[in-house]
Amino acid sequence: MSIYTYKDKLWLYEQMKTPTEDDSRYILMYLKKNDETYTENRNGIFFDLERLSDRTIDALMMYYKYMKPMVE
Repeated sequence: MSIYTYKDKLWLYEQMKTPTEDDSRYILMYLKKNDETYTENRNGIFFDLERLSDRTIDALMMYYKYMKPMVE
């Protein structure tokens, strides 16, 4: 059972809708680091947000809440 609610995951989904190249690299890095299942093609990176581990979701939430705003 995840510590993240549907509302948390929905917020994260909204943040990831239109990723920049840097966003995509960061997402891919954490998917690989945490052995998450994903596919990748010329259209982007695809994964099931519901199946991600709390560890991966935590890293992505930290990125979008704290790191990304500092860069923009």
